[in-house]
Amino acid sequence: MSKESAGIAAFSRIFSRIAEGDVENVASLIENEGIVRSTAFDVVRRMEAAGLVARQLDGRLMPGATAGEFAYAGAHLAPLFGPAQTLLPWLRERTNASVALLASDGASLTLLLSYPARWDKGKPDPAPHIVPIRQHNVETARLRLSLAQGTDAEEAKRCEELAAATAKELQAFLGN
Repeated sequence: MSKESAGIAAFSRIFSRIAEGDVENVASLIENEGIVRSTAFDVVRRMEAAGLVARQLDGRLMPGATAGEFAYAGAHLAPLFGPAQTLLPWLRERTNASVALLASDGASLTLLLSYPARWDKGKPDPAPHIVPIRQHNVETARLRLSLAQGTDAEEAKRCEELAAATAKELQAFLGN
């Protein structure tokens, strides 16, 4: 395999794994995908420069702004790109919860945007709060809120109300 085709294959596998939301860091890509170390670091560096990949504070990889634009358009949710970039960090700060926006095609979910809380170490929440976002009475996205363990019932209710209000705001951008 030529260097160029190895890089393209690595890009494809890296981009797919990051879109699925299960990449801890570049080392995990090397281990799980069998990508040559130098190729993995070079491809991720170039993807970061192009805005396709971003790193969270703990080093986990997530879709970057440019990837987000592609993903939103591909899921027919382009009007949500800017508002979600503003509203989701706000919701995370007000709730101390991890917040994510997922595109839904009825059969599968695609992570569009994720803002983990400071306490979140990447372990999946067994019971996140999900708020559907509809376009023309069809669920096209979901807002996922994962609360910290030990959150009391009153605080959980307040967080769920803020999530519902945020989802309603996002839904308004879809022209419902």
